[in-house]
Amino acid sequence: MLNYYKILEIPDFSDTKIIKQAYRNLSKKYHPDINSDANASDYFILINEAYNFLMDENKRLLLHQFLKEQDVANSHSFQSFYQPPKPRFQPPVVHFFFCDKAYYTLHDFLFLQWSVSHCKSVHISLFGNVANEGSEYFYIENFSESICILLTMIGLDGNVYTYEIEVYYQEEDPQKRAFHQILREYPDAKFEHFAHESISNTIGRIGKNEFVNRLIFIGVILLISLVFYTQMQAKIVFFVVIAFLLYLVYAQGVKRWHDIAGNNFSVSHLFTQKGTNDANAYGIPPKDTHEKFYQWIGRFFQKNISQLRWFHLVGFGMFALILGIILFKSIRDYDEYPLDVQKIVVSAQGEYFLQLEDGSTISISQKDVLYLKDSPHSYLFFSGIDNSGHLHYVRVFHKKDFTSHKIFFGIYRNTDVFMVFVILLFVGQVFGTFSLSKPNEKPFATLILGFVLFINLIILLNL
Repeated sequence: MLNYYKILEIPDFSDTKIIKQAYRNLSKKYHPDINSDANASDYFILINEAYNFLMDENKRLLLHQFLKEQDVANSHSFQSFYQPPKPRFQPPVVHFFFCDKAYYTLHDFLFLQWSVSHCKSVHISLFGNVANEGSEYFYIENFSESICILLTMIGLDGNVYTYEIEVYYQEEDPQKRAFHQILREYPDAKFEHFAHESISNTIGRIGKNEFVNRLIFIGVILLISLVFYTQMQAKIVFFVVIAFLLYLVYAQGVKRWHDIAGNNFSVSHLFTQKGTNDANAYGIPPKDTHEKFYQWIGRFFQKNISQLRWFHLVGFGMFALILGIILFKSIRDYDEYPLDVQKIVVSAQGEYFLQLEDGSTISISQKDVLYLKDSPHSYLFFSGIDNSGHLHYVRVFHKKDFTSHKIFFGIYRNTDVFMVFVILLFVGQVFGTFSLSKPNEKPFATLILGFVLFINLIILLNL
């Protein structure tokens, strides 16, 4: 093996600062454009080779190992007037034996090279019996803190000679490290359980207190959604929202079950049993706290809101205001006056109308027509009118079963479509706020958020 320190004309075991300085000086000195010597070009290539080798930490460690072995060999040599008798058999000679890595992680390949002579047989712990000279790859499929690679030789004298290299496991990501360790006990474990856990997935583990606080949070949103479901016309939209919230409850239960390892499972254990303190097939132990719900929700909002700028807060505030106005207008009652509806008429374009006694008409939707399945004389009609004389709704009472129904107008007539549009805008707001955070993505995020704010302003002006 070449001593690349000598090529750069610096002491053995020099640090990277000295290596870089020597490389700069020599590359200038022997650059073919500056040095006209016939050998300058070849030596310039060798200087670059030495620099690239020494700047590679694993390769530099291998060179250090080689130099230390040379020092040990030289330390045993001495001159003396006394010449001991030569042994009958020369011991094995290791010309080289090294590994391309000093550190590894799971699923890495180690590349070993060796060359020995003056021996009967050679054995390497990773491969078994091998030829005196060769190279081989070793695939690391099981976790171990270190691997000792033992070279064993049977000398011509029949004695056993050994030589070893030790390489070490290194993984900076604690989740990957825990996953690699757990594979020894649970070979079928999946890394997804050791990745980032979030409230919307079923991977990983959550602690008892985190589980309870999340259920309270989801429960509050679920109650609000149920109020919207009962009071608004957009039944389909809020049914989907409620179904998603119920899925979130299920997801938290699955992750809580992962934490208690599923032993003697019952629903009560999710709220009472403490999780295991060690990593299992579903991830590392969660960081659980003893926070009350108000402390938990306060920390949640402080963590997320502190990162938002004023226009982010304005955008989210607009969505809250839109939902509040829609709910308020959906449940508010105005002064109601009787309407004398004669019949339901259909125009040539397929539009439906309530025809009043004076001949005027009120437009209604096909959905409202389905509710008015009996004759108009089976119902009582009342118009909800505000102080300015604006018609907001028509309330319909069935004379027999006493059920009631509101016929809305404008954007309140087809709130399913309107709410889907609002939800898509909200998704755009969340995407632009939290997902597009890189510097090169900020112009695109600003464009999305500006568009959402503009549309929200138009919606608020028309509510």
